[in-house]
Amino acid sequence: MSEEEKVKETVLVGWKAPEFETYDRTVLYYVVLAVMFLAIIGYAIYTKDWFVIGIFVILAGFLLWYQRKTPAEKTYRITQLGLYEDNKFYQYNEIFSYWFLIDGKYKTLNIIFAKKYLPQLTILLADTDPVKVRSVLSKYIPEENTRTETVLDRLVRLFRL
Repeated sequence: MSEEEKVKETVLVGWKAPEFETYDRTVLYYVVLAVMFLAIIGYAIYTKDWFVIGIFVILAGFLLWYQRKTPAEKTYRITQLGLYEDNKFYQYNEIFSYWFLIDGKYKTLNIIFAKKYLPQLTILLADTDPVKVRSVLSKYIPEENTRTETVLDRLVRLFRL
């Protein structure tokens, strides 16, 4: 057995968090959303744009399904060898950098992978202290202080989608 295989992994930081943020939505939210969809579909019927009608009916069904979905509870662990998302392991050499988004109670750790075709991994921090996570991760991978959330991500949070 080599020396590298003898290294015992130690959890440096660990936490549990839902896989995505959920929002409490009022009846007013659904009424406004329904009026917007009906207005767009009504205009599409008026202009006989059948493709738009189909797209917005599918989009409405998807939104209703997704908003009723309950997020799974995930376990995150940061060790000296890498990052675990439940049982999925990401070695530090697979990670290019990380950055945080902290907006009130909404706190996320965002992982940028070295392979450009892989999407960014967004992890909710829940009640975990971002300073503690930063102090551990900064030993292994660089932080990007200039990154911010995309316009699309901002709109999703604004409209509570």
